[in-house]
Amino acid sequence: MSAIYQMGIIVLGLLLAFVLYQKIATAIDDYRYPPPGKLIDIGGYRLHFNTSGQGDIAVICDAGLSGTSLGWSLVQTEASKFARVCSYDRAGYSWSDPSPLERTSTNIAKELYTLLKKADIPGPYILVGHSFGGANVLLFADLYPKETLGVILIDSVHEDMLQEMPSPPYGFFDHPKVQWFLSFVGYKRVKGPSEEIKAMFYPLPTEIQTAYIAQMNKTRYTETVNQEMGGLNKSLSQLGEKKIRLQVPLTVITAGIISSGEEGRKWQRLQKRLLSKSEKSKQIVAENSDHMINHHQPEIIVDAIREMINNHSF
Repeated sequence: MSAIYQMGIIVLGLLLAFVLYQKIATAIDDYRYPPPGKLIDIGGYRLHFNTSGQGDIAVICDAGLSGTSLGWSLVQTEASKFARVCSYDRAGYSWSDPSPLERTSTNIAKELYTLLKKADIPGPYILVGHSFGGANVLLFADLYPKETLGVILIDSVHEDMLQEMPSPPYGFFDHPKVQWFLSFVGYKRVKGPSEEIKAMFYPLPTEIQTAYIAQMNKTRYTETVNQEMGGLNKSLSQLGEKKIRLQVPLTVITAGIISSGEEGRKWQRLQKRLLSKSEKSKQIVAENSDHMINHHQPEIIVDAIREMINNHSF
């Protein structure tokens, strides 16, 4: 038996061991962190839906790309003291099943509408979208205007984002296929979250942080991130083609801590442009927060929800 053949057998054995480790660790995490909400069938696959509080107006929260329902924990805890607040996991994230549909904003908005009807959550809705979730809720508002009472965008994407702020080419380890492989063999789980991720999560309660990271360690999570990233250009094109002009109030909440230089200025200009999507728009700057406003200054979002509810005439 040649040395190369022996080395191949060893490498294959190690890979199989790592894959088995990832599967066992995922199963343990599934047992350790059960879904805090309900799993609702929307047509052959289930989405995780978490609701709390009471009120005539339901507040619907949609996370950014790679975000999950757990990222709304601080907002939901406070806002549910005066409103009915619902967070959910898009298909493929956390406890939600994968979807057979392409991961574009239009499909996501339609899935959310089906979820709300299946969950027996009547409108009107205040739609809260963070980052990529902003595209989803804007398209939801356009598709279902009679169900929409108002929209709150949190450092949201704009349809011109990729034209004005093109993404740099992938590095080798950032390539989606490489990221999937590293997750599949458990490397990402062993390596643990980066310091950047830890800093993003630190305001969340410890039990939320650990549950969130457990969901991020799933191979399916990485697959879903890759699918949404792959469909991002199409999602933004869908948003741009609609030329949305809302007939309801729009609040644009923008991060105050941004990157320096031209990239930061471009982002600020795109945030300003979001205001043109409604004649009833206003902008709030979260001076002490970066992109993750729902983690670092959730009180600004809670106040915006409260104001939108109070300003509505029943």
